[in-house]
Amino acid sequence: MKNIILLILSLAVFTIKINAQRNTKLSADAKISLITTASGDEMHTLFGHSAIRVFDPITRIDWTYNYGTFSFDQPDFYTKFARGKMDYFLSVNIFSNAFAYYKRENRGIREQILDLNAEQRQTIFDFLQKNALPENKYYRYDFFFDNCATRIRDGLKLSFGESIIFNDSTEKALTFRDLLHHYTWKQPWQGFFMNTLLGKPTDNVATASQYMFLPEFLEEAFDNAQIADSLHGFKPLVKEKRTLFVSEVKANNPTFFAPIVVFWLLLVLITPISIFEFLKKNRFRSLDTLLFSLVGIYGVVISAMWGLTEHKIALHNFNVIWSLPLNLLLIWFTLKTNINKFIRKYFLCYSIAMVLLAMVWSFLPHKMEVALIPLTLVLAQRAFLISRKIA
Repeated sequence: MKNIILLILSLAVFTIKINAQRNTKLSADAKISLITTASGDEMHTLFGHSAIRVFDPITRIDWTYNYGTFSFDQPDFYTKFARGKMDYFLSVNIFSNAFAYYKRENRGIREQILDLNAEQRQTIFDFLQKNALPENKYYRYDFFFDNCATRIRDGLKLSFGESIIFNDSTEKALTFRDLLHHYTWKQPWQGFFMNTLLGKPTDNVATASQYMFLPEFLEEAFDNAQIADSLHGFKPLVKEKRTLFVSEVKANNPTFFAPIVVFWLLLVLITPISIFEFLKKNRFRSLDTLLFSLVGIYGVVISAMWGLTEHKIALHNFNVIWSLPLNLLLIWFTLKTNINKFIRKYFLCYSIAMVLLAMVWSFLPHKMEVALIPLTLVLAQRAFLISRKIA
């Protein structure tokens, strides 16, 4: 979805000079189509991509309009990216260049040619041309609500109003998190970090229109959409579907060291160590320092995503319970032989909280990674040992 065509110089993507083409009139042979690119292996390609293709053999136009473009050259790029203040823009590229790029990435490419009359085609083309002007092309990117797919959906609604109808029902009541899982299950660690950084809003049930933030569901919505026709009232929006490139099937080799496996192994390894320490009244401080420092650092990241950024989907994140940032500070006070009474009480309360959290995991209003259950039990063990004056 997050297309980086313009960011890689080796792609040599040709950017059309929009100002020179503002008054172009499409011929009767022109076609407007939705291009859907399948998901790739990298994080920025995991959810696929959508673009609009305008093809006119008479005026020699064959362009793709891509709302998923951003530039590393914008001021404070990394700060804006982290804080959710990234500005994306609409770029216009020669279709053959975009096709070659996705083909090299071995990503399937599908095309849906829209059944539009001459006036409707010109309306869409003019809309895209106007949107691509320097003063109009930039917009504030939002992963769920304003991206390369939703911009296309909204563009058609703005252009045609009540003349276009999208199906407003879904087969299943899926949340945004459920929709993401359709893709992230193939990348367990990427899915784990995404799930733990996304807050409660991700567990809201998505409407049919909101499904379209994912290119695959935008493609499906186009299949079921209707467009006004002077002769027949309404007709299917899609006239013809074509597969332009079929990707080579790769063997799906699941990662053995997925988060759930790693954390259960950690629990199996740590539990006998904790029992031994309890019986011998001797605690491995370096182990606790490393564990609670890492957890605390992740808690700082979660808290920053929640409170210091514009990522609305990171709000109200219950994962901050097990990853309390305070751990990062207080764990260093446990290096002393005589641990402060307040510190011991804190870790006792934290230990109890971790046990309770594991017990009510399935009942939480915020769906959290099941792989974290063994980790919370590890944290409970270690926190309990700290609270028992075991030095």
